Amino acid sequence: MNRKNMHQSKISAACVILCVLSIGIVYPQSVEYNQSSDTTRTHLKKRPSRSTWEEIAYLPGRIIYFPIKYTLKGINYTIGYIDDTKIIQQINDRLTTDDGRRGVKPTYAARTGAGIIFFQKGLLSIPLDRNILEITASGWDFEQQRYEIALRKMKFTRNRISTDLRVSYLKLPMESFFGIGPNSQFANETNFMMEQTQAGLTVGTCLQPNIDVETSIGYEYTNISRGLSRDYPSTTVQYSETNLPGLTRQLELVHGSLSLQIDTKNRPGNPSKGLEMMLSGRLYQQLDDNQFEFWKNTADVTWYQQLFYKRVLALRIAGEITTHFND
Repeated sequence: MNRKNMHQSKISAACVILCVLSIGIVYPQSVEYNQSSDTTRTHLKKRPSRSTWEEIAYLPGRIIYFPIKYTLKGINYTIGYIDDTKIIQQINDRLTTDDGRRGVKPTYAARTGAGIIFFQKGLLSIPLDRNILEITASGWDFEQQRYEIALRKMKFTRNRISTDLRVSYLKLPMESFFGIGPNSQFANETNFMMEQTQAGLTVGTCLQPNIDVETSIGYEYTNISRGLSRDYPSTTVQYSETNLPGLTRQLELVHGSLSLQIDTKNRPGNPSKGLEMMLSGRLYQQLDDNQFEFWKNTADVTWYQQLFYKRVLALRIAGEITTHFND
């Protein structure tokens, strides 16, 4: 072997050694001996991706994200469980009869929160469009509450006379009040808590297929107290009984009303044409005094007209006038 070949052989050997060393540095390995197969296995060791100071820097973010992370995981698990078990559908199937005569349905309103309505149709007779019992319970996290028992569309005399009976309790902890008279401003907003118990009886008759006349009598007990909103002051602090009569008193009122309703819509719920009009007058009388006596007249008219491509124009005008007696 000449000197040139020997020199090339040394260079090749050196390159091989450097490659082996570099592989060992970049990818360190551990060796595991397996007695059963008399072989060795190599495993790559995971190197830390962050240094100690990086872990310390990331710690506040991890602490803040921790409740969000597991809240999202809990929501995801809950949704998956409800979807897999069909628990809502099972409850609905158990509580609702096949003929739709009895069941439970959800309800929601911005002021009173979410809840359920239990209904029983055809309470005293077979037709399901009359003699309906409804029990409602709803609430929310700010102490909003609404409970109501109602007997609707109670018909006795060949469907000519319909009767509704309702008893309800309502608690609204953050009702807004902006001042007295037409010069009140949004900047003067205050809030109050209202608790109200109501009972009422309504008797109506159908003069024509789309004209109804109703008369009603009712009782309401109202109590006003300090509002729970932290964003606005309480009405009971900003005002007194002198400049806002009835604020600190528990009022008992009885009322009677007469109303006329005209409904020529082509279909309920999603009309494309027709007229809906309501005119009513209601008299309020205080039980233990005559300080609070007033009339309340209301008018509400809505007109529907189909335009094109299933687009419907709805024009509405409504108003209410309250007229007090004496002082």
